[in-house]
Amino acid sequence: MLRIALVGLGNMGKLHLKNLLYLQQNKKCVISCVCDIKKELVDEIYNLYGIKGFYNVEDMIEKGNFDIAIIATTSTSHFEIAKLLIEDKKHILIEKPVVLNAKNAVELNSISIKNNILISAGYTEVYNSVTDGIIEFVKKDNEFEYIDFLRIGLKTSKNNNKDIDVIHDLMIHDLSIMYKICNIDNIKNIFGMLSSFNFLSKQYDLATLNVVLNNNKIIRFLADRNGVLKKRKVYLSKVDNFAEFDFMEQTCKITKKGDLNIIGSNIWFTNTYQQAQIRYVNNPLLDEIQDFIEAVEKGRETRTSKDWFKITLFTEKIRDELYKNIKIIGENYEAR
Repeated sequence: MLRIALVGLGNMGKLHLKNLLYLQQNKKCVISCVCDIKKELVDEIYNLYGIKGFYNVEDMIEKGNFDIAIIATTSTSHFEIAKLLIEDKKHILIEKPVVLNAKNAVELNSISIKNNILISAGYTEVYNSVTDGIIEFVKKDNEFEYIDFLRIGLKTSKNNNKDIDVIHDLMIHDLSIMYKICNIDNIKNIFGMLSSFNFLSKQYDLATLNVVLNNNKIIRFLADRNGVLKKRKVYLSKVDNFAEFDFMEQTCKITKKGDLNIIGSNIWFTNTYQQAQIRYVNNPLLDEIQDFIEAVEKGRETRTSKDWFKITLFTEKIRDELYKNIKIIGENYEAR
C-alpha cells in the first residue's frame, strides 16, 4: 500500500484526513505522516491517531517515510511546497487552486515533467457524480443553448482572512467542470465584473463571468461568497429541454417536451411524462483521493491531472480581464 503524507490540517486538510482514515481502515493506503506549521494541530492528530507529525515540509521530506503527498495548505503556499515535493520525486494531489499564476504553473509543470511526477488537482466537483450527469446531458459543445453556473457561499468571518479572491476560491470549481464539456480553445470572448471588495482580506468576494464560444453559445458564471445561503447549481438549456443540476443535493431535474425515454434508466421519480428527477450519489472527495492513489499505483493520469495546467492559464486570463475592468472604472485595485 502507498504511504501518504498530508500537508495542511485546516478545514480542508481535516476533510482529507477523515477520508484517508476511511481508506486506511479499508486497506487502500497508509497515512504515514501529517504536517502543519501549527504545532497544536499536528500534536492533536498524533494524540488521536498516533500518526507521526512534522511542523515544516523540509523536515517531513528529510525524516518522513512516504510515497505520495496531499497538499491542503493555504493557497499562497502551494507552489513552494509542491516544488519541494516534486523535486523529492513525490507524486502530489494539490487542493485548488493548484497555483495562483501562470508563471508558477509553467515552472511546476516543467519540473513535474522533468521528474516524471503526477500532479493531480483538487477540483472536487469534477468527481461529483452530478458532473458525469452534465457531461452525459451535453454530449457535444453545440448541444446546448446556454449554461449558467451558480455558486454561492455563506458570508462568514472566514472571508476576512482569505488569501485568494472568489475566482480562485469558488469559480474555479465551475471552470473545471466547463473544461470537461467545452474545449476552451474554442472560446471567442470573455467578459465580466468583480465586486464586493473585502477591505480586511484585500480580496473580491463576488464575480460574474460570461464566456462566448465560437459558435456564439454562451456560458455564464456567478460566484459569490457573501451569501445568506449556500447554492451549487448548474442550469442547462437545450432546444427541447431544460435541466437543473444541484451539486449539494446531487440531483437533476429535467423538463422536456415530449417523451422522456431518451433520458435513460436513472429516473427514480416521475411527475408527468414531461418531467423527471435523477439522483446521483457519491462522495466526491473520497473518489478524488482514490483516483489519485490508483493513478500512482497503475501509472496513469487522474481525472484532473491533464487539465490543471490549461485551467490555471485560463483562470489567469479571466482574472486579467476582470481586474482590468476594475482598474478602468477606478475601484480599489489593491487585491491584484
